[in-house]
Formats: sequence, structure tokens, C-alpha cells
Amino acid sequence: MIRFGMFLTFVGMATMTLGGFFCFALFIYGIYVLFMKSVVGGLIAIGASCVLTFVVRFLSGILMAGGSALAARAAESGVVSEAPRVRIEPRL
Repeated sequence: MIRFGMFLTFVGMATMTLGGFFCFALFIYGIYVLFMKSVVGGLIAIGASCVLTFVVRFLSGILMAGGSALAARAAESGVVSEAPRVRIEPRL
């Protein structure tokens, strides 16, 4: 369960990072369209980037919170690791 929670947290962070890059690129494209082609098209692209920013941050926040809660609940219940523990003795 801990690994699945960590995976959900990773997916949330990846969603935030990639979505943030995409929204930034859409915003820059909107500025380009605003000045070079059409005011209406540029404003639509800028507005879409703002709305997508809120959506991406909301979804990534839900994924990260769910993954963190799942991993914390698994750690509290005593499931620390799914892998068997190996004891390593130091050699002298």
C-alpha cells in the first residue's frame, strides 16, 4: 500500500509539472496570437490557460493528497514495506 500511495503522489507531481509546462506554453502562445494574429483568439487562449491551470492544480492536489493519506494510513497500520527485510551484518 505504501508503494501505491507513493506512486499516486508521484503521478500527482508529474501531473502538476507537465500540466504547468503545458499551461505556460498555452499562455505564451495566447500572447503571441494576441499581438500577431487576433485579439479574440489570444484572449481565448490566455483564458483557457488560466482555467487549465486551476484544473491541473486541483487534480494534482487530489492525487497527491490521496497518495499521501494512503501511504500514511499504511505506515500507521504497520505495513512499512512489502519487501522482506534483510539483515546485513558488518564484516570485521
